[in-house]
Amino acid sequence: YKAALFLVTGIIDHQTGTRNVPELAGLGKVMPLVAIGGTVAALSSAGFPLFLGFLSKEVMYEGVLARSDFGLIAALVTILTKILLLVAGFW
Repeated sequence: YKAALFLVTGIIDHQTGTRNVPELAGLGKVMPLVAIGGTVAALSSAGFPLFLGFLSKEVMYEGVLARSDFGLIAALVTILTKILLLVAGFW
């Protein structure tokens, strides 16, 4: 999903000549396939079920919760990171 997000960024930068987010409003209507690809990549990044990112998220949670010394804190940091990745992906 990270590679797909970088590719979407490159396509947008190449086609529009800018990365200024306010100038890119409404771009999803002009480039629907790129918008779909970016949405799928962002959902996978956030770990939504039925996406490959979901499987990696589950493995991360299992790994950090197996540690008894700081498992809960690490799990909370992982969840916060996934939420921020989702926000950044849709931004």
